[in-house]
Amino acid sequence: MLGNLRETANAAPGQYIWIIGDDDILMPGSIERVLRAIDCNPRAELIYLNYAFTTINDAKTVTDFDAFYRDAKPIVPSENDIIGPIRTISARNENIFTAIYTLVFRRDHAINAYSQNTDGRPFSSMLTCIPTTYYVLHRMMERQGVWIGSPQVVVNMNVSWMRYAALWILERIPEAYEVAEKKGVDRIEIDRWRRHTWPGVVHYFREIFKEENSDNAAYFCAARLVRRFKHLPEFRVQQDELVAVYQNAWRAGHPAAAAAPDVVFPNSKTVQLRPHGSR
Repeated sequence: MLGNLRETANAAPGQYIWIIGDDDILMPGSIERVLRAIDCNPRAELIYLNYAFTTINDAKTVTDFDAFYRDAKPIVPSENDIIGPIRTISARNENIFTAIYTLVFRRDHAINAYSQNTDGRPFSSMLTCIPTTYYVLHRMMERQGVWIGSPQVVVNMNVSWMRYAALWILERIPEAYEVAEKKGVDRIEIDRWRRHTWPGVVHYFREIFKEENSDNAAYFCAARLVRRFKHLPEFRVQQDELVAVYQNAWRAGHPAAAAAPDVVFPNSKTVQLRPHGSR
């Protein structure tokens, strides 16, 4: 898929490039809305879009499109547009430039963003999973952007990559939040989405230590996850539960639990170790 995005971006002749997936549908008037944002902000290098989502197994069952648009749920409630440096619009939703259908790049940025080296095991790094996020966070944060606060696309959340979901929630999204904060996005805004993601983190923390038929565990670092979330009150509330899950995995020799529990959870009072050499 990532290679296809590169070929598509290089073939597109426009001054701005907006790539839409085959399971994404534009809201009525969205093209005009985007063009108006470009015309009114000629210095803008990225138009970033709010969107709505649905889950449909068979698209052919949709016959009433007025109801379809009306029932689609916005990822965040509609709000006023925002114009300014891209770092000021980065945290308007939870996904931080991961979704291609929300990104209308100026052509030079589209070519660069979609032509990065994405070699490697899928979801093992930002570039093998969300190269657009990597590009915007590292190359565009001080560039001019426009956030269109009303949804412009409806996307189908029936995704095909659920086998990588544990890495998505435990590694890639937390990494995007961390890099965004380092690049100048307000920590309060990022912590809003860390808290939003937290229930999924707890779920997949349990799941990754149960995996038997996936090599996701080889790309997960529990200590890194703890470092990224330990400042949240939600983490402290559930820390003992996470410690128990990790200790059981460590004692069982799970590959994702190579480090001793007291290293992963250095400030926990509930960490218990077996005598040295008894693992």
